[in-house]
Amino acid sequence: MSRLWYVSSFAAGLDSVPLNVSLDVLYSNSDLLNSFLGRPRTTASNRISSKIIAVLHNQGLGQGGSNFDRGKFRLLMKEIDLRSGSINLNALEESDFDAFFEEIFASTYF
Repeated sequence: MSRLWYVSSFAAGLDSVPLNVSLDVLYSNSDLLNSFLGRPRTTASNRISSKIIAVLHNQGLGQGGSNFDRGKFRLLMKEIDLRSGSINLNALEESDFDAFFEEIFASTYF
């Protein structure tokens, strides 16, 4: 019960991502939920979490599709963690922030 509450609370707090969209993506695959929330350094940033969920949703994840690839997602999260160690992602301008994620998603996930 507490896990359901935590995920719902987490999803409700994401910026510019509707609750139903974030829950749909997060619950589209149990591996995604565990891999995503298992990275507290990455998911502690609302801006980063919102961007990841929004991009996954825009790519069709959580809309009844089963296009989740655990290996690619883990590589994506690892790459974000690695790069965010040398860059303060929350300090980036919106255009640089978007370009950062486009590059990582293109090279690791899509």
